[in-house]
Amino acid sequence: MKLALGLIILSLILVAYIAISWQQPPILEIKEARENLVEAERLNSSLYASRLLAKAKQYYDSAMSSWQTENEKLFITRDYSLAKRYADEASKTALASIEEARTASGNIKDLLTGQIKKVQDQIARYMTIYRTVPLNEEHRKKLIDANLLTEEANMAFRKEDFQHAAKKIDSAELCINQTTAYSKKILTNYFSEFPNWEDWAEKAIHNSKKNKTTCILVDKQARKCLLYKNGELQDIFNIELGPNWIGDKNYQGDKSTPEGTYKIVAKKSSNSTRYHKAFLLNYPNEEDHKRFLFNKKNGGLKKNAKIGNLIEIHGHGGKGTDWTDGCIALENEDMDKLFQACKEGTEVTIIGSLKSLKDIINPSNE
Repeated sequence: MKLALGLIILSLILVAYIAISWQQPPILEIKEARENLVEAERLNSSLYASRLLAKAKQYYDSAMSSWQTENEKLFITRDYSLAKRYADEASKTALASIEEARTASGNIKDLLTGQIKKVQDQIARYMTIYRTVPLNEEHRKKLIDANLLTEEANMAFRKEDFQHAAKKIDSAELCINQTTAYSKKILTNYFSEFPNWEDWAEKAIHNSKKNKTTCILVDKQARKCLLYKNGELQDIFNIELGPNWIGDKNYQGDKSTPEGTYKIVAKKSSNSTRYHKAFLLNYPNEEDHKRFLFNKKNGGLKKNAKIGNLIEIHGHGGKGTDWTDGCIALENEDMDKLFQACKEGTEVTIIGSLKSLKDIINPSNE
């Protein structure tokens, strides 16, 4: 009897031990699932793998709920198998979301790399072709914003904040595209005069060759002053103009450099000008007077507008920007060379450009 009772007690203890050993709480499984979820959040799975991450969180919540339910039962009747299965599914699904997020973020990273490079190239191209185009306040701000937003996109990209970087570079691209379109429209309208410029330039060079004389040809768009002798190019100098250089000079104070054929009417040495040395041109000439009177009569100018004068080619250039009131500025050393090569009566032809707009915008077609 005692032996039988002892065996029964021993059996009960053994059963209880097996039950307790078999039904260990899912601590390790829950811990692993939680760590994988934290890693998934760190890698922005909520952005790049939101469906899988949400599913992993559901499995995790189910595992925690099942664990709590079993803990409320008598220990010998607890069954953690369901909680463990949920925890395992949470881990696997979180790992899948990590993989998907890494792939997606890698793709986005590649796309952003390309887009940032594209916008940087667009800005560089703008500065090559349209840098000197006078902008209104709106488009001047857009050009500044394009540069700032691109830099901010780069900073966010380096921090792997790809969502922020994408927003910044999208805005930058819009700004540079709008500014480019505006500037291209201005140049397109301006270059409608290109056939006239070609004729003026050809005539100036032809006359220099025919009459064995020296002449000056000014290319406003390229910011170049070309010196010809007997029809042959002798030298090329960099120049700076009035900030409102696009178009002809219309009235006094418009800060525009005139276009047409002029002559040097006075050579001013250093003691006769504040600009090192200077050539005074015969602006306004007869054509300028006619155009001014026509524009004033037809309402193109204010009634109190006056025609400009005192247009010169002078020194003190090299500032790196257009700053004159309509004159043509050279560096002093270049002005010395030009001063020596030219005399009163030397012809000066000022044109918008020697190149067509097509060749300026698409130089590869040259």
